[in-house]
Amino acid sequence: MPCPTWRPIRFSGLGVALVAAGTLLAATPAGAAIRVLAVASSHAGVGNTSPAVSSLTYSLTIPDGNDRLLVVSVLIGDNSSPCIATSPTVASVTYGKGPLNQITAIVGTPECDGGAPRSEQWWLAAPATGPHDVVVTLSDNAQTIHSGAMAFEGVDQFGPVRNFASAIGRSRSSSVHVPSSDGDLVVNTVGQGDGIFDAGTGQTLLFIQNGDSSNTLNNSAASTAPGASGGVTMTWTFWNIDSWQTISSSLQPAGASTEAAGPDAAVKLVYVARPLGCACQSAVAAETCLWGLVGLLAAPTRRRLPARRRG
Repeated sequence: MPCPTWRPIRFSGLGVALVAAGTLLAATPAGAAIRVLAVASSHAGVGNTSPAVSSLTYSLTIPDGNDRLLVVSVLIGDNSSPCIATSPTVASVTYGKGPLNQITAIVGTPECDGGAPRSEQWWLAAPATGPHDVVVTLSDNAQTIHSGAMAFEGVDQFGPVRNFASAIGRSRSSSVHVPSSDGDLVVNTVGQGDGIFDAGTGQTLLFIQNGDSSNTLNNSAASTAPGASGGVTMTWTFWNIDSWQTISSSLQPAGASTEAAGPDAAVKLVYVARPLGCACQSAVAAETCLWGLVGLLAAPTRRRLPARRRG
C-alpha cells in the first residue's frame, strides 16, 4: 500500500523530538560508540575591510548511519578598535531544508568584552543523508564568517548534548573543561586571531582553516575526544599570542536519555519522512503507515536541550 508524504513534526516541550511516518529508523544499540560520519568547513570575508558578508553556504555529504547528529560551528570575526562594534547575530543555520537549533553562543574576548566577536554551536538530530548545503545566515554584514559542519552517528536522539562549556582568553594556547561521562564524545570548536597550530594531546583533529591575522576569529578549527566521568579538558596551541574563543559540547550515546529516564520508559518508534513518499514496511500496520501515526510509546515528558551551561 503506497504511503502519502508527511513532513517532519516536532513536539516542543516533550523529551522526544520528531517525526512523521515512512521508514522505520533503525536504532543504534545502547553503549555503541559515537563515530564521525562526515566533516566539511568553509569561510568567507576579508578582515581588514568594511563588513560585507552576511551569509555562508557550503556542501556536506552525510552517509547512512544510525542515530545521526549534525553539529555546526559559526564564528564571526571582528577587528574593530577600540572594540566598540557589535557582531551581527546568527539569524539561522540550515542543512538542506532542516533548521538547526542553537546549543550556545559566546561574545567578546579579554580585549573586547562588549558585543564582538562571536562564536556559536548549533545542532540537528537525524539530518538527511546525501549531499546538502549548510547555509549560515547573519542578521547583518560581518567582516568574516567561519563555519564547520560535523556529522556523527550513534548519538542519543532525545537528549544529544549532555553538557556544554565555553571559554575566552588571549594567549598562545586555549583550554576549556566540560562535564562529561564515559561513552560520550566531546566536540570542540575554536577561533583565534593569529593562526591555529594543533589540537591538544588525545584529541582527534577534524579540521583547521587558517585565514590570516587580519581580525579576531579569522582562523578556526575543530576536534573531538572521548568523554570521561571526570570531565574533559580540550586544548589548542596557536602560532602567536592573540585573542580566542572556544566551545565544547559533550554528546551522549544513543539510548542514554532513555536509560536516565528509568526502567518505565518504553521503547520509542520513530519514523522518518521521505521527500517523495514511501512504501509501507511489512512490519508496520497499514493503518499506522496510512495515518502517519508517530510511534511514541510512553515517551518521557522532559526536555534535554539546551543542556546545562558550565564554564
